[in-house]
Order: sequence, then C-alpha cells, then structure tokens
Amino acid sequence: MEQILDRVLPEWKTTVDATGNLRVNRWVQHREAVQRADASLARDAEVRERLGDNAPLLSAGAMHPWVWEGARALWRSGHFREAVTAAAGVIVPAEDFVPKTLGDGHGAFSPPTTCVV
Repeated sequence: MEQILDRVLPEWKTTVDATGNLRVNRWVQHREAVQRADASLARDAEVRERLGDNAPLLSAGAMHPWVWEGARALWRSGHFREAVTAAAGVIVPAEDFVPKTLGDGHGAFSPPTTCVV
C-alpha cells in the first residue's frame, strides 16, 4: 500500500497528518492518505475524460538526447511551452514551417526536411 501511495502522492508521509496515529491507531495516517490518493486518481481520470486528454505519457528518457538536452532546463524551470517549442525545433527547424506563397497566391507550408530519430 505504501508503494502505491508513494507513486500517487509522493509526499504523503510529510503532508498527511500523523498525530492521529498516536491517539487512535497506527493506521490513521495511511487511511487519510488512501482517501486523498483515491480522490486524486478519480479527479485525474475525470479531467482526462472531460478534456479528451487520453494521450500516452512520454518519458524524457525515451527522447533522443538532443531533443531532451534542448528542452531540459526550460522544462525544469516551469517554462513548459518554451520547452516543447525548443524540443520541436531540434526535430524540425522553424524555418521549415514558414509559410511560402504558391503561384496562385495561397499560402502553404513546406514539408519538414530535417528529422532526428
């Protein structure tokens, strides 16, 4: 049970009050943590369902080192949008997506020419 709590609520041992363990029984903190974890999991599932965000999670370890190195500092400092942009820029340079005008005056995007796998 503690391993599950550690994964769902990593800081449960310090954020869930343990004083009830001494007054009632040794499982009071665990019970409170399980209730919080249950609510957290239900809330996360509801958000994914309502927002349609059922996409798979991606680990930074699964990325090519060039991609992660370009985004690591930004991601860790909370600049998520900029980190994603930096990672995408390593894969496909921004100039490859600059609108180009066709002969009939309509804009089009050129296909990517660079790809790091």
